[in-house]
Amino acid sequence: GLFCAFACHALSTLMILFGPNFWWLFFGTLLVAVGNGIVEAVINPAVASLFKTGKTKWLNILHAGWAGGILLGSLVAIFLGDAPWRLKVGLIFVPMLIYGFMLLRAVFPASERVLAGVSYREMLREMGVVGFALVIFLVTKEVMNIFANLGWAFVGWEDTKMLAFALIPTIVLIIPIGAYVRSPGRPLFLILLALMFPLATTELATDAWIKELMTPVVEGTFHIDGGWVLVYSAFIMMVLRFNAGAIATRIGPLGLMVVSSLFAAAGLFFMGSAVSVWIIFAATVYAIGQSFFWPTTLGIVAERFPRGGALTLNAISAVGMLGVGILGTPFLGLLQDKNINAELKQQDPAAYETVIAAEKQSIYGKYQALDPAKVEQLKSKVPEKEETIDELRTDMTALISQMDSLKTLDTKDAKAKVEELQETAEQKSARIEELAQEREKTSERISLIQRIKDNAKRYALRMVAIVPFIMGVCYIILILWFRSRGGYKTVHITSEEAKS
Repeated sequence: GLFCAFACHALSTLMILFGPNFWWLFFGTLLVAVGNGIVEAVINPAVASLFKTGKTKWLNILHAGWAGGILLGSLVAIFLGDAPWRLKVGLIFVPMLIYGFMLLRAVFPASERVLAGVSYREMLREMGVVGFALVIFLVTKEVMNIFANLGWAFVGWEDTKMLAFALIPTIVLIIPIGAYVRSPGRPLFLILLALMFPLATTELATDAWIKELMTPVVEGTFHIDGGWVLVYSAFIMMVLRFNAGAIATRIGPLGLMVVSSLFAAAGLFFMGSAVSVWIIFAATVYAIGQSFFWPTTLGIVAERFPRGGALTLNAISAVGMLGVGILGTPFLGLLQDKNINAELKQQDPAAYETVIAAEKQSIYGKYQALDPAKVEQLKSKVPEKEETIDELRTDMTALISQMDSLKTLDTKDAKAKVEELQETAEQKSARIEELAQEREKTSERISLIQRIKDNAKRYALRMVAIVPFIMGVCYIILILWFRSRGGYKTVHITSEEAKS
């Protein structure tokens, strides 16, 4: 698998560096994603197989490397500055060649499932019909989105219509799978699958917004490159993941998820209200909670469902990544757009009528939102008015010069012409004043829209803070459920258990 990932990374980098057109770049970046996915699909089960005890600890340490990669990559990007983009992209060859060389001598362990003799069908039963149906549905919907964005198919379809259409291949494929597997799936695993939707929304959908809010503070207050925001957040994540094992030993993996959820909820809520350097503090609280979500969930799945092997581990990651794009990010967009809509309508009805689109389609239905094209059109009016004002001022200068010349003649015709030119100059001066007022009004309107947009992001972060809080409640319920059955324990399977 990793040899295939190596080939994808090598070929994709060459395509991006030397591709002659858009499609080379498109398929190059697609191959990068495929290579990344293969690495993820191989390395998580490999670590779970290598470390049969302390899986949560070691999977957190593995994903500390991911944070370390972001940190190192951010530092390289900062110090390279305005270096040619091909040089920056070409740096992919460095880690690629390192892990390619390591592969030549690497020996991967057999999974717990294989060593215990758990059959392929038993592995599928861990995930079950419900798990397969969810994954197939999400993959189908995402493929439809890609085709629609490329203009190949489903163009102009409403999300609700696409969701309904995605049910067709799901039903077609799930019938033979269900006939073979004959299991709905392990209830706890299905609960963890469902929790990946709010988890991925909390961790991934909000991440870009938080860094966007931090960047002006870092650049304006500390006068350093905004790229240090990534370095800072990645450093926190890396350090915490290296130490996750010690925390999980004391409070358990589910206890760690409760703490993470509460920190993330508090961080998001305060991020929505904080100003100045307090934004950094709020983002730090959020980063502490965010750090443990993904690898600890993988650890829980690996510890509780060893019969599922690589399938259950990769399914939980797939649902998270697909879910955030299909449900999480549109949900944040919905909160933001509705807040912008309400605030702009209240504060500037005229601007509202100018820049609000008739309606916006999303998985959550139809609603009104800003039309980016109309906003850009409004912004373009400022330089247009400035250009017209400059032209009028140039004309005024020429008129004044002409009047000064005529005044020296001291003739009746010259005086009449001066009066005529004076009237024209007054008209141009009035027009300049009128345009200046319009320019000022437009600039104020643009500033208002930008403030409302920024505040709407903060509003959305405050509102979405309820999501990790609910997650925390769910994890507490799971802890209580485990305690009623003797407590959370790692499941170990043997060949005798597999045969029974």
